[in-house]
Amino acid sequence: MRFFNKVSLALYALLAILFLLSCGASTPPTPTPIPDLTDPEVFNAIMTAAGVSDPSQYTQEDNPLSLLPGTEIWEFSLAALPNVLFTVRFRGARVNPVGRTYTLNLSGLGSGDYPIEITASSASSARQSGGAYTAASSRDSTVYFWLRVTEANPGEVPDLTDPEVFNAIMTVAGVSNPSQYTREDHPLSLLPGTGTWEFSLAALQNVLFTVRFRGALVNPVGRTYTLNLSGLESGKYAVEITASSASVAPKSGGAYTSPSSRDSTVFFWIRVTVANPVEGIVVDHRTTNLASIPRNWIEVVKTNSILHYARRSHGSQL
Repeated sequence: MRFFNKVSLALYALLAILFLLSCGASTPPTPTPIPDLTDPEVFNAIMTAAGVSDPSQYTQEDNPLSLLPGTEIWEFSLAALPNVLFTVRFRGARVNPVGRTYTLNLSGLGSGDYPIEITASSASSARQSGGAYTAASSRDSTVYFWLRVTEANPGEVPDLTDPEVFNAIMTVAGVSNPSQYTREDHPLSLLPGTGTWEFSLAALQNVLFTVRFRGALVNPVGRTYTLNLSGLESGKYAVEITASSASVAPKSGGAYTSPSSRDSTVFFWIRVTVANPVEGIVVDHRTTNLASIPRNWIEVVKTNSILHYARRSHGSQL
């Protein structure tokens, strides 16, 4: 009996030793991979800015992104990556995002080039103080995005008929080149039954934007203008956008009333289609002409929708 007790104790001791050895020899957890922001392809996939198709080209001090004269606010967004923390600093101050969007206040800045410091770090290992990232580690990746700020000349009005200028001013969801829709023969086709449509205009120092739709003044909320399309018949409609000098614009009760010879006006055309709830739109195996789908519809879906396709055996036929 004593023999079996000794054997049992020996077995327990052996198991305990093996357990301790296995714990000590376990592979340490793999650290979170941090994206290399200095890689142009990686950075372009992470950073999004209105009117900028290749953000990485502006990470060189000798090639800054030139903003329109008098730009007071500039925004960009960074992609959401699992276990990755982005820290943005501008002129030494931390910039906190709203969602994934970072807003820079450029008011009062003199003309010159300014860097935006963007750092990617591991959210699981970043040193924090009160929830705020405080110091960089050797594994962090940092890049500088350069902006060129130009003070506005009093009374200077941007030329909205210049495609490059207009694209820098107007932002529309799913539209990368708004200027292409400033021709009556090439309107932006909205989805059938669209009830409201929104766009925003950049904030420029000493510049007043006036928007009219079907003769009525459209007042913005912040920088966003919302058009009510309910009850409209199918057809083309023009959105009149005028830029004027805020310092000399004729006003009445605070509202812009009439244009001057120095104003710049452009018409943005949209195509409204009334949805037919009876007939609807049928898409089946006979619908093979992809060119019949307006390109901007595709862009809207890509921008605002997340699609997941799961299949079993017959699904492979799609």
